[in-house]
Amino acid sequence: IYDWIAMRIKQMHRLEWLLCAWLAVSALNALRPAWPVEFWLNAKWAPLFVAGGTCYLIRTRGYSRRHGALLFVSWVLAVFYAVRAAAAVADSHTQIGAAVNPWIVAGAISAIFAIFIAIAFDCWRMTASRITEMAGVLTYPVYVVHQIFGFMLYERLRVMVKSTPVALALTIVIVVLIGWATHCYVEKTSGPQLRNWLAGKP
Repeated sequence: IYDWIAMRIKQMHRLEWLLCAWLAVSALNALRPAWPVEFWLNAKWAPLFVAGGTCYLIRTRGYSRRHGALLFVSWVLAVFYAVRAAAAVADSHTQIGAAVNPWIVAGAISAIFAIFIAIAFDCWRMTASRITEMAGVLTYPVYVVHQIFGFMLYERLRVMVKSTPVALALTIVIVVLIGWATHCYVEKTSGPQLRNWLAGKP
């Protein structure tokens, strides 16, 4: 929705400054969390979105010091939010919390950043294939359903099968299948009309 607003008010040429502003909101929320800011502006997840947007800008427009600063601050905030969430889950003394290690979480976030930065600077390319194409088209639909629905499904399956690895595997399979169905029966059929509408075309 934020992309749509930026396009409608013709501010996409100021994308870098919009990313800076979003990251500033995230930094302020890290110091003093506020639920409305976290809910309406995705303050906790903003560093990941900003990092992705910055990598896209580096890939398409080239690197600048501003891009480097955005990536560094995004990484710091992403690690901060992830480690804080991991610590909160571990403190809950639940079965899933026992397996959460803040250092592993920080390492995973850092590895994801490293992969995206390598792609942005054209240091790593994936060979085009049916598998990479499928992974690409599943990115957004899986993103839409994985968090709330996926977590609810995982918790229910974990109780039913009494095995965390099996419940996790089943959840991944089901979420991917739902993502694929969404791509085939929603994105393919409604995508072109929606893109025209967002672009203001008749």
